[in-house]
Amino acid sequence: MLDFSDARSLMEVIRDYYYERKRERSSTLAREYFGKGYSGVNAWSVAEFKGGQLSAGRIGWELLGSTTSADVSIDRYSLRHSGVLEMPLLYIHKSSINKRKVLLCSGRWQGQIRELAESRNIWTLTSILSRLISRPW
Repeated sequence: MLDFSDARSLMEVIRDYYYERKRERSSTLAREYFGKGYSGVNAWSVAEFKGGQLSAGRIGWELLGSTTSADVSIDRYSLRHSGVLEMPLLYIHKSSINKRKVLLCSGRWQGQIRELAESRNIWTLTSILSRLISRPW
C-alpha cells in the first residue's frame, strides 16, 4: 500500500462493497437452496441399501459398523444417492435408550466431539471424520 497514494486496505474495500450493496435485495440460504435447479430432495425416499443401483430420487443407507468407548457409541453409515454417489456419515451418541437432542454437524470440530456427545446425539457429514470410516476400528 505504501507504493500507491490511493491504495486501500482489503478491509476498506470489503466495507465499501458492503455499503454499496446494502439496500439491494439479498437472498437467503433457503431461497437459494429451494430456488432454480432444486432437485426436490425433500420428496426422495430413504430406505436401507440392499445392493445394486439406486434409481433417481432414492437414498440408500447402510450400517458399516459400530464402536463403543465408555458410554459413547459411534455408528458408521454410508449414504448412497443419485446413482454412484456415496457419502460417509457418523452417528455419535450415548449408549443409552434415553431420548436426547440431536445435532447435525459439518465443519472442523474434532476437539469438541466429547463435549458435544455429553449433551446430545450427533450426526456428522464431515470430510475430516469421513477418513475414519475407511480405517479399521
